[in-house]
Amino acid sequence: MDRASETALLNFCVKQKDGFAAQKWHEFGAVKNDELAAVALFLAGVDWYGHREELLEVAEHLRPGYVGKFSQLAKESAMDCSRFSNMLKMRLIHNDKSLS
Repeated sequence: MDRASETALLNFCVKQKDGFAAQKWHEFGAVKNDELAAVALFLAGVDWYGHREELLEVAEHLRPGYVGKFSQLAKESAMDCSRFSNMLKMRLIHNDKSLS
């Protein structure tokens, strides 16, 4: 995952946090399906994002057979999970503050 993909995914995930729509994930064409599926699986596995079941369905739609194989998909898409997690949390905090 390059920085442009990472940025697009971070922006998308911030928007989807409170206004989740599975169809938007299916239509999101700014990154490769592998990258989007990896992010969906990652977020389905954390307790702070929400939308677990919907994200698992999104991942299964994007990459059939990869639910339960997050580490393999993250490796294939070169996702830096720690970096992505930290950056997304910071953006979500900033977004919450700007809405106050």
